[in-house]
Amino acid sequence: MKRLLTFVIVMGAAFHCHAQDNDDFESFRSGLMDGFQSFRQEVLTGYTDFLRTAWEDFNVFRSESRDSKPKPRTAPTVDSPSPQPTTPEPPANHPTPAATPPAPSPAPAVHNNITLDFYGTRLMLPALKVAALRSSDNNGVADFWQALDSQGLGSKTGNALKEIAERHRFNDWMMLKLVETYVANQLSTASADTRIAMRQYLLCHTGYDVRVAQNDGCLALLVPYSTTIYSSSYIDVDGKRFTLVFDAKSGRTTACGSVRTYHLPGERNAGGLIDPVFRQAPRVTESMVSVKLTDKKTSVACNVNANLAKLLYDYPQIPLIEYSRSSLQPSFRKELTSQLRQTTAGMTPEAAVGTLLNLVQHAFKYATDQEQFGFEKPLFPEESAIYGINDCEDRALLFSMLIRQVAWRDCLLVEYPGHVACAVRLPEYQGNGTCYSFEGHRYVLADPTFVGAKIGMCMPAYRGSHPKLSKLDCCPTAYPTKKGRVPHKRRDLFIISFAII
Repeated sequence: MKRLLTFVIVMGAAFHCHAQDNDDFESFRSGLMDGFQSFRQEVLTGYTDFLRTAWEDFNVFRSESRDSKPKPRTAPTVDSPSPQPTTPEPPANHPTPAATPPAPSPAPAVHNNITLDFYGTRLMLPALKVAALRSSDNNGVADFWQALDSQGLGSKTGNALKEIAERHRFNDWMMLKLVETYVANQLSTASADTRIAMRQYLLCHTGYDVRVAQNDGCLALLVPYSTTIYSSSYIDVDGKRFTLVFDAKSGRTTACGSVRTYHLPGERNAGGLIDPVFRQAPRVTESMVSVKLTDKKTSVACNVNANLAKLLYDYPQIPLIEYSRSSLQPSFRKELTSQLRQTTAGMTPEAAVGTLLNLVQHAFKYATDQEQFGFEKPLFPEESAIYGINDCEDRALLFSMLIRQVAWRDCLLVEYPGHVACAVRLPEYQGNGTCYSFEGHRYVLADPTFVGAKIGMCMPAYRGSHPKLSKLDCCPTAYPTKKGRVPHKRRDLFIISFAII
């Protein structure tokens, strides 16, 4: 770990010095990638020895579901709390991703490079030609590694993948999917076990502690996520939780019985975890569509990148709080929030919150994830805009973003069994509606799924419940004007972020 930290510090200092000269930046980046890969190769030296050790059996566990209670089939209204279930139609002019993303067609090799279609973004990568995995036992996997190392493939292809991820600002999960798409494209006729072994090799050489395991006669990836992945199979090895991932063409989605894999010594730093959060917005090809969010009083028009729906279709189900920390399309969020700041400028804080609440309640059709997708899938605000259909947690994620970026108020996620709402820190509120105390402050309930409900109104089914409360990342404290109105713009916000990897 100390060596890794030293490498990061040295590389960071070198970047600061060299990046000042724009003419030398490309050569510096090349050197940086070479340095990274040399470091990774040193870390992975002897990795095949661990692969050859006798693999041990590990029990497989099933991670919990985010919420086992079914959601309401329809969005209740204040006037009619129990309407009859209906199935909405897909919105017109909005792209609906296929149940499985289409596999990219193999592109012709040009100068040993291929063009890869990655969820609508075209990427150039080295052509990949490798011998098939001889067997899926420990020695077979170790021999496969040795053969790849003899070709220098880890350095060549690892550099290319890291450079693409850096240029396009891909997060860890996108790197995971990039390697999957790349290997599926280049080794389409190979066995599923060969593709799994290839994915593990490349991910290890790009900096992740991804391992491989045997399960019921086939290989699976062991992916160490930094957060909970709901409704997935996992094992615990060397103090880490690894999620099992199978090859798409194998038809396997869950493990059968126990799995066999290897240990790595505690002092051996084989790589990092997969962080699925989008800490910065990815640079992907845009396919913009115009959307309009409206109720009877408020209307906003925005442009959103429909390619995000293709990309996020495969996104894993993680805790809701993690969705709120992601940045996907800043232009969409800026366009949306700036219009709503104009709309709410000069309103009292309570009126501004009520305006945002009413908009989210009426701007979308309601459908559960099972009705819309056939599986549980929380939506980012961009996805809600693209589909025009969402359910309670999707509305809560969008509404909470608006509360923090338009009304400048702190917000809680309020998770009932089978339902998600929000609560807003609103000291000005003098009503007798449903409120919650959190960290010494009073938050008033605001439910974007309870159509027609005002601030403080709770669905009858959840009155008296004790929900799970989660504080969203801090927003700037609202500084009301002298008249107690919501400010038009914030000019006093300055944020410094500092991170150590």
